[in-house]
Amino acid sequence: MPFDPAGIPNLAFWFEPSKGGNYQDSAGTATPAVANNDPVGYLPDLSGNGYHATQATAGARTSLLTAGINGIAALSFAGANFMTLGNPTGLLGLHSTGVTRIYAIEPAAAPLYNVLLNKGGSDDRKFSDMIFGGYFQRFQSCSGAGAGGAIAVGTKYVITYRYTQYVGTFGYEEVFVNGLRVAARGANMSADSSGDWTLGSFSGGGLYGTFRLGLLACYGRAIAEAERAQLEAYAGLRYGIAVGGRPPLPPSTLNVVLVGNSIFRGAATHGGRDTANIVGTTIKAPANHYNFSVDGTTTPEIAANSAVREDQALSPALPAIVCFFEGTNQIAANVTAADALTATFGYATAQRALGRRTIVCTIPSRGTLLSGGQTIAGFEASRAAYNQSIRDNAVTYDYRLVDIGYNGSVTVNGVTADCSVLGAPTAYSNTVYFSDGTHITYQGHAVMGRLIAAAIDAEISGLSTATASLGATAPAGWIDAASLAADAGTEVASAVWAAAPPGTPLADIAAAVRDVANAAPAAGSLGAAVNAAGGTGAGGLTADDVWTHAGRSLAVAPPTVAQIWAAAPAGTPLADIVAAFEAVDDIGIASAVADTTPAVAAFDGATALSAVDGFYVGCILAPTGGVLKGLARKVTSYTGATRTFGFAEPWPVAPANADPLLLFGRIN
Repeated sequence: MPFDPAGIPNLAFWFEPSKGGNYQDSAGTATPAVANNDPVGYLPDLSGNGYHATQATAGARTSLLTAGINGIAALSFAGANFMTLGNPTGLLGLHSTGVTRIYAIEPAAAPLYNVLLNKGGSDDRKFSDMIFGGYFQRFQSCSGAGAGGAIAVGTKYVITYRYTQYVGTFGYEEVFVNGLRVAARGANMSADSSGDWTLGSFSGGGLYGTFRLGLLACYGRAIAEAERAQLEAYAGLRYGIAVGGRPPLPPSTLNVVLVGNSIFRGAATHGGRDTANIVGTTIKAPANHYNFSVDGTTTPEIAANSAVREDQALSPALPAIVCFFEGTNQIAANVTAADALTATFGYATAQRALGRRTIVCTIPSRGTLLSGGQTIAGFEASRAAYNQSIRDNAVTYDYRLVDIGYNGSVTVNGVTADCSVLGAPTAYSNTVYFSDGTHITYQGHAVMGRLIAAAIDAEISGLSTATASLGATAPAGWIDAASLAADAGTEVASAVWAAAPPGTPLADIAAAVRDVANAAPAAGSLGAAVNAAGGTGAGGLTADDVWTHAGRSLAVAPPTVAQIWAAAPAGTPLADIVAAFEAVDDIGIASAVADTTPAVAAFDGATALSAVDGFYVGCILAPTGGVLKGLARKVTSYTGATRTFGFAEPWPVAPANADPLLLFGRIN
């Protein structure tokens, strides 16, 4: 039996005009459409599910072209024609377990929005397919703008869209053009409504498609690779389209997660663009991209909802970079800048506790959609305070800051953008970058996306070069710290190596060792800071010196680092002290609840913790397991004798005995 789309399970609907059964009337009973240019008011659903496409208005009907594509019949959508699929409630939740759509089409013109298929109204356009800017895309989101993805007028194409469900409403989507995969990224397919599906138009008006349709088949799951190849081969042979193959995209090297509100999500209804789409097409490494942003959310809501979906969706074998954009909704609801910052800080710290690198963004201006009695002037005042606090303290809880809320030019990893278009106090009134005084347009997301992509690239670079700096053994072809011991004592060589900022040339490290050995370091050099006497904790160097020369941007070391410095016994090698800095800085101090009656405002930690009163005051404590996983609190008191942590902000519930903990010390 010859293959056709019905040979693949879970077929939801299938339209193929060349198979016959087309009628001029919408009831599909009166006059067949068989001659060239006959109007088509009824297009049968060949899946047997009864989702026939119809058009009752004569002037809006499509036309049958008997030799439309490759000499066989196709429908002509000519700019004001569309058809509506029947029984929309039967298709409700079609994307909840994944979906695949395949087209055989030939664009006849190039309107900005060449709409192929649309689901419902504006809230459901996430289920819509179009050709936009010369590329196929799911509405302003997953764009096939990769190599081989360009769509030209008058050329025939087989286009496949496939969405694989992971957890909740989050998954992974791909676009294939003539068999070549041209796009792949994470996606958020939240629940749809029961609105109509339409062919060739956004809900029957406003924006229309101009194309010839030979085939559209839709499946209620992400079909397998072998099934996709079989289906595309069928379409290619039938419609005379060369369908090639391309090896899979390079294996992903990391997870990239974007977390925020509707601004970060790039709500299409406000003219925006999914920030993950911009980032996904510009960063320099293959990655699994996820945008977990949800409209209207505040940081506490994000923290409460993110842990499960992130843990289930992200590949645990790959490092994760989390880019966090929040504060807008808190401040708009009259939450103080300080409280908003505390929430932001807690979320970022909790992510670090899970081993993820964090990028924190400042927030742009806002002029509408305020609540809680907030005024524009009040919002701007709080925003300025919030953003300044992030600038002043970001290094204490994230790896990198993207200052999109700055009123001026910003450079991130060599990429410069004029952020005044987003961050000036009245930027929200610029309709090029803001659609409604709050949400950012496509152009605004381009500014934001370039800087975020640059920050992610910098973190990717940091992940890949970490083995060559800060005390680690050098890669092949380098001389490691032990080999430099001939120039000076092993302790001094290790101290210089450990204190060198990431990326310091080997020649500079060797010169610093020689400077130290000769007790004649050049003024202002690395060796001037790490001097011969500085090889021990009692040698005259300060915590601030080593903190700065270990590559930190703060001139003053955080309190916990200073405490480590002060607590180190005389004669402690400097390399050991820097290693302790690193443990607090990047990894955290691991511990556990050691309390059979823990409370929400205080509980005891393990006996291996410091016995010094106040030692961990100012640190962030983040449970990495149990009911409090994903949350974090600042330690406001510490009793050394009993290892008891106290918290000014109580936990929602008490932890359980033996729940694992991490302590972070990068706090001002």
